[in-house]
Amino acid sequence: MPDPAPRVRLRRPTIRRLVDRHRRPIATVLAGLAVALTLVTLRSDPPVGPAATIATPAAGPGEVTVPVTLGNAAIASVLAVGDVVDLISVADDGPAEVVAARARVVELAATGSALSSSATVLLVAVPESQALSLSAAVAGGFLSVVIRRAR
Repeated sequence: MPDPAPRVRLRRPTIRRLVDRHRRPIATVLAGLAVALTLVTLRSDPPVGPAATIATPAAGPGEVTVPVTLGNAAIASVLAVGDVVDLISVADDGPAEVVAARARVVELAATGSALSSSATVLLVAVPESQALSLSAAVAGGFLSVVIRRAR
């Protein structure tokens, strides 16, 4: 019987040889992975404390969030996150006008203690087209709220 074909034995490189041979590409990949993980960690800043459990709706597409200071905390006490309101500018020498229609309350925050101040800050989501007039009204005078739809 004829001799079978000779077997060719291939040397299997060990992991150590592979790492030695491809040290720089492996280091480059690991450095890139470290940079990517660092960027992801820095971008997503998780909330800390009691607010971490409360999910508040953010401004939707085409909307911006504007802080509004109300002079009377009693008005803000009847509002809740998610309410839809009209914000009205009340000037001393002129008529009242609606500066932001159908603004959505995103957050309520008291600016001071009961002894020092009765002002309350609302964060409202409004269309971008209303943000400039609302910001000017906030800076220029007293704002009132008309509740359109309670949550």
